Amino acid sequence: MGVLVDHQTLRAPTEAEDWIYRIASMLAVQRMPYLASIVYNLRPVAAPGLGTIGVDRRWRVYIDFDKIELDPRANQPAKGKWSKFEFSAVLLHEANHVLRDHANRGDLHGVGLPDRLAWNIAGDACINDDLDECLAGSNLALPADGIRSASLGLDPGQTTEWYYDKIKGQFAPPPCPACEAEQQSGNDTGDNSPGSGSGGASGTANDSHGTPANTDADGDADGDGEAGDAEQGGGGSGGTPSPTTAPSGSGACEHQTGPPAGCGSGGGGKPFPCEIDGDAGDVTDSGVSAHEADLLRRDAAIQIRNHQGGSGQGTVPAGLSRLAEEILAPPKIDWRRHLRASVKSGLSWAAGKVDYTYRRPSKRTQRGGVILPSMQMPKPKVVTVLDTSGSMGSDDIQAALAEIDGICKKAGLRGDDHKITYVDAAASDLQRVNSAKDIVLTGGGGTDMRVGIDLALEERPRPHVVIVMTDGYTPWPDTPPHDCKVIIVIIREGITPEDVVDAGGRAALDLPDWAIATAVDPTDV
Repeated sequence: MGVLVDHQTLRAPTEAEDWIYRIASMLAVQRMPYLASIVYNLRPVAAPGLGTIGVDRRWRVYIDFDKIELDPRANQPAKGKWSKFEFSAVLLHEANHVLRDHANRGDLHGVGLPDRLAWNIAGDACINDDLDECLAGSNLALPADGIRSASLGLDPGQTTEWYYDKIKGQFAPPPCPACEAEQQSGNDTGDNSPGSGSGGASGTANDSHGTPANTDADGDADGDGEAGDAEQGGGGSGGTPSPTTAPSGSGACEHQTGPPAGCGSGGGGKPFPCEIDGDAGDVTDSGVSAHEADLLRRDAAIQIRNHQGGSGQGTVPAGLSRLAEEILAPPKIDWRRHLRASVKSGLSWAAGKVDYTYRRPSKRTQRGGVILPSMQMPKPKVVTVLDTSGSMGSDDIQAALAEIDGICKKAGLRGDDHKITYVDAAASDLQRVNSAKDIVLTGGGGTDMRVGIDLALEERPRPHVVIVMTDGYTPWPDTPPHDCKVIIVIIREGITPEDVVDAGGRAALDLPDWAIATAVDPTDV
């Protein structure tokens, strides 16, 4: 299976190309050993004529080996080629794109196709700032004119999202006159899909090195490449395009006159026209799956954390340190989902309390006419205890009421199935609740939720589930109520379910360990 790249086809690297790729990978891991799981899982694909290096979402690295000095013994690369040290630094650049998950982060940030180049450039700024810090004092070095925060005129140490929000709209691809002319004449060759990426720049637009597309990197037109492409960066190393005028190839249409802009879909940019969809047979495999990528990122984060403060070669840039902590941090739990799960857990426990009854005799009888009891499953009875003390603000109470309403509707509880009491220092009488609009609040003094729990347990028939909604500033019963599940919902600004549930899933934050605990942030209702 081959994919056209400037009238050439993708292929597996030759023996010489594979050898220099392995050397560059080894040099990269030697300098940043904590990224070994990332670098060694990149899939090299030879892309003659591509004119740059990039990566796709499946971690396949598209490499124009004509841009690289293949002789590992050469002290100086041939004109217009990258040395093995520059190649190694560029591999680290692409590895950082997939490590930082720029492709999916762009999706989550709402980056549209026209702004993909700006997003890619924002990611380049983060990566290259960190690599400059890490590669200092080594043989490895990125091209000097690559994207940095300083080249964008922005402060260092910010996130990709922050940089993107600052430069959004500055790197939109200009229209391609040839495509527009064909469209006007009725020849529909301009496809805006990611695969074809029509609407590329005209031949006079800048290429990914930041120089006119009809000249060499040194600015002349004689083809001698005096300045050498090795110093210019290329799309894969974050070369600097001019704001408002995207490099040629940013649209990747058939009139493209230079290498594609950006680092490919894996860098969060527009897909290269040569990117493989699926398995390419003898060219490369199907790449790294999303699940495998998550595991490899987590392994890299662990290695980064272990490397910090150690005596190993290479430093850990501040940006990667923050990234590692984000990856290894416990996942943020959606309080709505956690609340629903907590209530469902209590209701399922109640519904599962099957008992024997003689109200409906069993159809199965033993010899001698002995009547066997049938089985019954009780319908859950719920009492909600709402804290209306002075420490609970109106927003907190409204948040509680909204969730009570949701609980009633989702669980199908009606009439006597669900009752509510309000508590401060004392407790109100139980009320029948079908909807939050039925609730009339009272109270406003101190807080003792034990009073409300005791009142709830006096209800007959006895409730199976008691839901306590409070800000948490209250004493709790010393012992769990018999044959009843208690769900504690802490309502407090800025709180998350992780704050009230420990690693073992048990209640924390000085809450009783026999209760099911969750939290609601009233500002997020």
